[in-house]
This record gives sequence, structure tokens and C-alpha cells, in this order.
Amino acid sequence: MRTPFRTILTLITAVTLLVTPTVAGAQETVSQSNRGAGVFTLSDPILGGASPQGITAGPDGNVWFTAISSNIIGRITPAGVITEFPIPTRGATPSSITPGPDGNLWFTERGSAKIGRITPAGVITEFPVGTGSLPGPNGIRAGSDGNLWFTMRGANRIGRMTPEGKLTTFDVPTPDAEAGAMAVGPDGNIWFAERAAGKIGRITPAGVITEFTIPTPNSYPTGIAPGPDGALWFSESLAGKIGRITTDGQITEFAAPPGAIPVGLAAGPDGAMWFTLYQGQAAMGRITMSGEVTSFPLPSSDSAALYITAGPDNAMWFTDSTNNASIGRIDMNGAVKNFPLQQTSAVLYQIASSPDGSMWAAAYQGNSLVQVSPAGAVKQRRLLQVAAGPNGIAAGPDGAMWLTEIGNNSIGRMNSLGEVTSFRIPTSVSAPIGISAGPDGAMWFTEFRKNRIGRITMDGAITEFVLPNPESGPLFIAAGSDGAMWFTENSNKSIGRITMDGTITEFVLPDTKATPWGIGLGPDGNMWFTENTGNRIGRITTKGKITQYDLPTPNSQPSYITAGPDGAMWFTETETNKISRITMKGDIRSFTVPQAGADPSGIAAGADGKMWFTTNISSQIGSISTGAKPTLTSSITGTATPNSTVTCSAKLQTYWTTSELRYAWFKDGVKIPKQSKKGYVISSRDKGAKLSCRVSVTLEPVYKQLGAVSSSVKIR
Repeated sequence: MRTPFRTILTLITAVTLLVTPTVAGAQETVSQSNRGAGVFTLSDPILGGASPQGITAGPDGNVWFTAISSNIIGRITPAGVITEFPIPTRGATPSSITPGPDGNLWFTERGSAKIGRITPAGVITEFPVGTGSLPGPNGIRAGSDGNLWFTMRGANRIGRMTPEGKLTTFDVPTPDAEAGAMAVGPDGNIWFAERAAGKIGRITPAGVITEFTIPTPNSYPTGIAPGPDGALWFSESLAGKIGRITTDGQITEFAAPPGAIPVGLAAGPDGAMWFTLYQGQAAMGRITMSGEVTSFPLPSSDSAALYITAGPDNAMWFTDSTNNASIGRIDMNGAVKNFPLQQTSAVLYQIASSPDGSMWAAAYQGNSLVQVSPAGAVKQRRLLQVAAGPNGIAAGPDGAMWLTEIGNNSIGRMNSLGEVTSFRIPTSVSAPIGISAGPDGAMWFTEFRKNRIGRITMDGAITEFVLPNPESGPLFIAAGSDGAMWFTENSNKSIGRITMDGTITEFVLPDTKATPWGIGLGPDGNMWFTENTGNRIGRITTKGKITQYDLPTPNSQPSYITAGPDGAMWFTETETNKISRITMKGDIRSFTVPQAGADPSGIAAGADGKMWFTTNISSQIGSISTGAKPTLTSSITGTATPNSTVTCSAKLQTYWTTSELRYAWFKDGVKIPKQSKKGYVISSRDKGAKLSCRVSVTLEPVYKQLGAVSSSVKIR
């Protein structure tokens, strides 16, 4: 039986849902009769590509690579024939790969905390390097001493393993350095990039570490490789530069193509360094030893090249992690050929409503956000940061969508234009998961690995609050009816509460073997939560009194929970493939998802009176009727002719307290600037156009946002 808790430790992403409900505030009474509930709709599967990442030339004359989403090690011949070898551990998150001293290939499993070995024939052996995903092995290279060296990003160490599997570790001097890619230097030492610290590290075979600070602040060094000139070359992803460091620590920096995000790099057979451009330009870069930069366009404008290696055929081979994932080959003249990989699940987690009337979901493996428009159109928006790992998502008081980025250790903000800005969390490798708007106009989030609750303002200022128990494992968070934020402590078997000034209180569950998961505010003013391994739904009052309700189906693994428009709480049952509801009296009713084995995950209420949910395994976004009427609708009233005024009329039905309604007007689907009033005066220039309006509202005290777009009217 699969447990979501194991998933979060292995994928470093086993979570989802954020959507939090709010307290009762009088408006129209919503019926709890639940008639008409249980009608499902499901989208087509949303694919995220295989997510190929690390790549290297093998001792057998082929090129070998890792693929995160597919959870495989791949082999591609110079002729382009691909063979895939599944990794035994589910959710291994294979990252870097290198030839070993023993004629095999060695790779890191970032999600399962293992080092893997694969023979040229495809036989895989795994070696644990720690407990859970904390060690986070990332970059790996075979050293001059005949051992395997690798970075342990989460543990802030460098690991050394013999071919027989004996492990030794060395602490990185700079705390939370986020050591990543590695390279063997001409001096016989191992060199590595410290992404968060903005440094290049060097470790001798004896374990002595020296660090060199990169001149450009916040450069985020990502890739590193030896050059033909006896120096080490590295990419500065956030600075848009290529760096060069001599073995005595002298650093020179060169500008990459404008707007580009350089990631991987490797020496080519032409005596130059070749590097990938993840985004900003759909191209490959080349830099000579004197710093002259050339770029070669890739066939697809959507390309997202990650890592690169010199192949056995005098060409460069690279991983392309777009939704149409592939292995690419570029020769010394810039001619490119792509070899597509089989697409896989995007792995959808949390889902949230937005003020634009859409539902937004986080696609972890697809490294994207998925939008379902009010008209039902599905669109993916790829994130700029490499392997950002979006997980939680929620609408903010600024009208933007805010998200947690596990892989990037950041909080992201996507504005109405689809532009994403990432704000780095001060504590490295914190594993941000749940996120929710608070009553103070800020976003609050959990840091699963570092046992903190974070707060971020609309301008990106982050404050962190350390939890009393160092092994709390905070997962999800939601606003309460008492003006505080409430969260689940998965490892501490507790429910936590934090006030706006950072005062923390913890309430231990009656069953100390239960693992609390999702949490949300109920229409009764209490917090409701799921007990994933306890197979219960829990309710806690603002005074800390806990009541538990056993689920009728054993081992259902309830995951995420939120308030529905019908006055009940709705939650997902991962193991039994159900969407369920529980009334304020504890009555439970369940509905089986039509897609077998879908693995429902996140859940949120939409403006249309339905509950929307994501599925992990089938990678779909679905909805289920609740029996309630739409919470929010809009329509245009009045005569749509020049020189007349039309009105954006809204109908709101909810038990929450609501903010003042906000309006926007659109002509032929394009937002009309500076038109935010309820009424719109039609001009002669509008004649023949299609006019529509949108109304948005904030539900309090859950601080969720809804939007509804009207049907368009033709201006005569």
C-alpha cells in the first residue's frame, strides 16, 4: 500500500492542496441537502514529459541520461535508439549521472536518498546514503582516487562512496550552501557549485574543502565542468553569466546571451565550452577560451535545455525538459536533431480558485502551472526556474497566484500576465509545501524540512518562525476564524496555530500514530483536518478541543480537505480513489472517481458551485457537483449600443463574509484598461465588438478568491 507520507519524503513533493475555507458569515443560507451531488467531469490527461536531466557519455560508446518523471535511466545510441531502464525505487528522482571507475554508470537519487549503479547491460543496484530525502544527493562524479563523490544538498555535505558502497561524508563550511553539480579538476580535486551560497567549492581526496566566492552576488551557480585550458567553467543561472575559475581560485566572468538562463556546460571536441540555455533563448551556447560567445537556435521555441555532454561522435548531446521531452544532439556546425522520449504524467498536486474565474493547479513533474479557464480550456505555463517543483498554490490579496517551489526553495508569484517571480527562502532546502493567504494581507507557508512557518509580503519580504519541536514536519496551512493561521504537523502528530505576531501553540492528536495532512476552515468556524494514516477526519475548535470521525472504508488515506459551497467539508481519499464530504454533524458520503486508479489529490471549491480536484497517477483535473448553486455568477445587463451604459451584474450565494466586489471589462477577450467600475459606457469605437465582464470577490475569513466571467454580448 502506498502512503502519501512516504511519497513526500521520497519525491520531496508528496503534498498538495492548499485551498482553505473560511468561517460562517451571514449571507444567503446554503442548503446541505446534497441533492444533485456526485456528477463528475474529468479533463484529458495532462502530460509533463519525461523530465530528462543528467546526461553523460558512457564507457560503452553510448550516451546515458536520467529522467525524473519517468523514474528511469536511459541509454541512447549515436544513431538515436533509446532504451529505458526503470529504477526499482518509486519516486527516486534520478538527477546526475557519471561513468564510474568500475566500468558502470553511477547516478544520484535525489528523492529516495540513494546512490544508484547501473551496468552497461542495465542491471541497477542502489545504495542508501541517509534516512528519508534529507541528504538529497544531487551531483556526482568519479574522483581521481577511484571513489564516487557526490553532493548532499539537503544535508549540506559532500559524500564519498567506494565502488563497494562504503560511505564517508564531509560537512560543507558554508551553512545551507545547496551544493549541486560536480566536476573533476585537472588538479585531481573535486570541484562543486554552491547554488545558494554563490560559491565554487573544492574538496581534496582527503576531504579538505576550500570555497571561492563568485564576484556577482546571487549568481546561483548551477553547472560546472573542466575546460580544455586547465580551468573549471561554470554557469551562473540567475546572473546570466558563464564563469571560469583557475585551480588556484581566480575567477573571471563572461556575459551569456541577453535574457538567457545558462545551466549545464561541458567541453566540446572543438576546444570550446558548450552550454545550455534553459530559457530566455531557445538556443545552445558556445564560449571559446578567450570568452567569445556564440549561440545556435534550437528547432523548437519551447525548448528547455538542461544538461550537456560531449558524445562519442564528435557532437554534443543534451537533455531537453520541455513538455515534449527529448534528448538533443548538436554538431559543431550547430545542426540539431531531437530524439523524443515517451511523455509521462505531469503529477498534479494542489489546486486553487483564482479571481480571474479560473482554477489553477501545480504540476510538479511538468514544472508548470495548469489553468482551467471558466470556459473549460486547459493551458500549461512552464516555470522559468529549472526543476522548480511547484507544489502548493493559492490566490493572494494582490490578485496574483502564489506558489511553493520545492525544487527551487522559493515562493513564486504569477501575475495576471503569466509572469512568474521567485523569492528565495532564507533557510536553504526548507521544502516549502502548503501556502495560504492570511488575515494580515500576506501569504503564509510551511517549511516541511526545516520545521518553520514562513510569511511573505506582497513585495516579497520573508519572515520565518521556528517551530518548538525540531521534528514537526509542517505540511499544510489555512486561515482560521480566530485571526490566526492553523497548520498540520505531520511528523509531530499535532495541529499547530500561529498568530500574526508569531506566537505558536501546538495541540497533540489523541491518536499519536495518526499523521495529520490537509487542513481547512469549516463553515462552523472550526478547523477540519485529515488523518492520513489514522483513517479519520478531525475537527479542532479554536480552543483546541479535538473531535475525530472514523472513515467507513479502511485505509482510505484521506489527504486534502476544504469547505464546499454546500456547507460541508470535502476531501480526497487517495487509496480508495474517492471524493468524499463530511457534514458539520459528522455524516460522511463518498463518490468514486470514474477513472480507475486516478489517485485524487488536491481539492478546492470553484465559483461554479462544484468541487475541483487533481489526480496524481492519471494526471487529470476534475470537478464534482455538490448539489449547491454557483457561488458567484456575472452577467451584463442593459442595451449594448454606443452611448449607452451597461452593468456587470453579480449574483453571490455563500455563507462566508465577502469583500467588496471587484469588476473588470473585456473587449473581444482583451482586458480594457482602467475600466474597473460596475458600469461601462459604450463608445462608438466599441461597435461590432464582443463585450464581457468579470466580477471577483474575496471570501473571508478563509481568504480565498473567486471570479466569474459573463457571457459576451455583441455591441450593435
